[in-house]
Amino acid sequence: MNLKTEIDLMPAISLALIVLLILLLISPFLGESRIKVDLPRASTSEMGEEQKITITLSRDGRISVDEKLISLEELKPFLSQRFKIDPYNLMVIKADKNISYGQVETVLEIAKESGAGRIAIATVQKTELIRNK
Repeated sequence: MNLKTEIDLMPAISLALIVLLILLLISPFLGESRIKVDLPRASTSEMGEEQKITITLSRDGRISVDEKLISLEELKPFLSQRFKIDPYNLMVIKADKNISYGQVETVLEIAKESGAGRIAIATVQKTELIRNK
């Protein structure tokens, strides 16, 4: 009576490969450390308010840049000079709601030609309108 017993390793190898595959798939999601670390602070100067150029268009046709009155002909050279210094300045257009869109469009075109990369149009929130009435 000669009995030979064999151990089949295939199920064990398959299980090990499945576990390895699961670990490989899950590992990118485990990137956060469980150890809490208080990192040191860098001493940099923080700007209180973002640098911006404000163009105001009044109902009577006056244009001002950062509270300085300027003509439409002077606007392009003035803005070109400012955007050469810092092309990432935010330009904010404050236009009276009663002026035509064509006037705002002209200023937008001048701003783009002058090198403005970031342009915003100022509005009033509806809650502020209700409070002011």
